[in-house]
Amino acid sequence: MSRFSKSLYQKVWHGFVTRAFHRLKTGATRINGIGSKYSGKTLLRTVKESDVGSAERTGNIARAQTFGLVWSCLRCLGPWQELPANRFGAWSRLGVNGYPAWARRCRQAGRAMMILVWSCVTGCTPTTAPSSSDREVVPNPDVSKMEPKVAQLLKETRSLVVDDPTSVDAWFRLAMVCNVHNLYTCAEFAYRRAHELDPKDFRHPYLLAQLLDDQGEDLDEAMMLYELAAQMAPKYPTIPFRIGQLHARRGRYEQAKEAFLQATRRDPNSAAARRDLAQMLMKLNDLPGAVKHLERAAKLAPTDRATFSALAQAYARTGDPERAAASADRSRRLPDVTRARDPVRDPMQSLGSSAGIYIQRGRRSLQANRFDDAIQALRLAQEIRPDDPDVRRLLGTALGRVGRFDEALAEFDLAVRLGPPGADDHLNWGNVFLGIGDREQAISHFQEALRIDPGFINAHFNLALTLERIGRRPEAIEHYQRVVAADPKHRAARRLAKLVDANP
Repeated sequence: MSRFSKSLYQKVWHGFVTRAFHRLKTGATRINGIGSKYSGKTLLRTVKESDVGSAERTGNIARAQTFGLVWSCLRCLGPWQELPANRFGAWSRLGVNGYPAWARRCRQAGRAMMILVWSCVTGCTPTTAPSSSDREVVPNPDVSKMEPKVAQLLKETRSLVVDDPTSVDAWFRLAMVCNVHNLYTCAEFAYRRAHELDPKDFRHPYLLAQLLDDQGEDLDEAMMLYELAAQMAPKYPTIPFRIGQLHARRGRYEQAKEAFLQATRRDPNSAAARRDLAQMLMKLNDLPGAVKHLERAAKLAPTDRATFSALAQAYARTGDPERAAASADRSRRLPDVTRARDPVRDPMQSLGSSAGIYIQRGRRSLQANRFDDAIQALRLAQEIRPDDPDVRRLLGTALGRVGRFDEALAEFDLAVRLGPPGADDHLNWGNVFLGIGDREQAISHFQEALRIDPGFINAHFNLALTLERIGRRPEAIEHYQRVVAADPKHRAARRLAKLVDANP
């Protein structure tokens, strides 16, 4: 082939590739940056959900179905593709001397076959006018079975993208709304589009990495996205914490330890980072270091169940069975696991409008002693689920904490009619009766909590306090002793010593 013929051939081939990629972008999706590795299933679902005419959608779906095959072939056959070294030449490009004539002819025949296949695909696919084929593909989840508030929120958020497809904020908001309502296909597509429009914002790859990480679908890409976000935001403390968690799940304990150490240096008061660092140290048999970080985490988060559970294991392995038993018993009585603070992800919860999200928000507000916020969130959950006993009990607890005892008792009464209460519910119910001065009713509920859970430390302590106040000191001493036996550092130890000294 002469130099002129080769140059003309390459120009023609380059023009074909350019047109082919234009059809791919307008018919299916744009590919760049973090969106270069799109799975065919994700792409096909997104195209099916897009808000386009039926004829255009049919064409887009056909293109999406052949996207994986066409993309792979174009990568293999394109003139930009470098070939591995072999006996014909080292790292030579197509069309460049160094390959024997028969090898070049085989590659050229493959290109011709690809042109024929792609021409058939695009030529047989029905489309509308060219102007409509350039429309942005916007995910359109099925909202027919969703709660009305969620459906309305999704429609409003999606309309912002439809009105201005070049708006980074609109795409990012759509991604977060879909993410918080577990619409992962929509969220992934929108995060990638937001990153394409603004590749300098670390939030897009960071939240996309969390999405992939939580789903467990592509942990390699999740790690690359975390590392990309870390380069873009080197001082953000939660990124190394997430990287450490991902390493830990994959059994890479040394790398996880280094990531958690970096997280503790960026945020020394992160109880979650110290707890997970200690767990990696235990995996690596560094027990003194693990105990040190766990004790620090216990001071930072005294209600963290996971910290005291890990402390029990660490104490047992270091030969301290008494402290191990006390930590294990305490972990069984604690309400929740402390999570790392995440200023990027945490505000996402405020975008949720489902009952489940409101309940979760109410629980977290209760644990953080933000009782007004808890009441507001639980009222919204109650509007959606008026017959949910858990919502009623949580709302009664929050109302009791702010002194609205009559409303709290009304919520507890309704909750009993909807479902049997547990030990925690009786404890909170008894606290409300203490608030209004009805100690006999409070004692009755504390005793019922202990009947359900005989080792419930908080119920023992509250019952002991109430019995002490009405003069039933021997019974109070008995319950204080149960508390101190489980947790020697509990404030019940001081009250027990005072009672014993007064009643030798």
